[in-house]
Amino acid sequence: MKVAGAPISWGVNELPDWGYRMPRDRVLAEIKQAGLDATELGPPGYFPAGPPELQRLLERHEMSVVAGFLATVMHDPAQSRRLRSTS
Repeated sequence: MKVAGAPISWGVNELPDWGYRMPRDRVLAEIKQAGLDATELGPPGYFPAGPPELQRLLERHEMSVVAGFLATVMHDPAQSRRLRSTS
């Protein structure tokens, strides 16, 4: 069985002023040290957007990506309608 981690478990979220954001190399190293083989992408801009750069970063840590990240407002009916109309 393979297990994945996520940058949010290290406090990395989509809120830019929420506090200290750990460097991605440290987060990936600690995910690996915890015995996990994969990660999700974390909030937009945390990992490189370009596939070649992301692949190099993940290969350095012997990790893979298993999921993405989506931040959305779910408690606002107007937001819910907007999301439904774009899908």
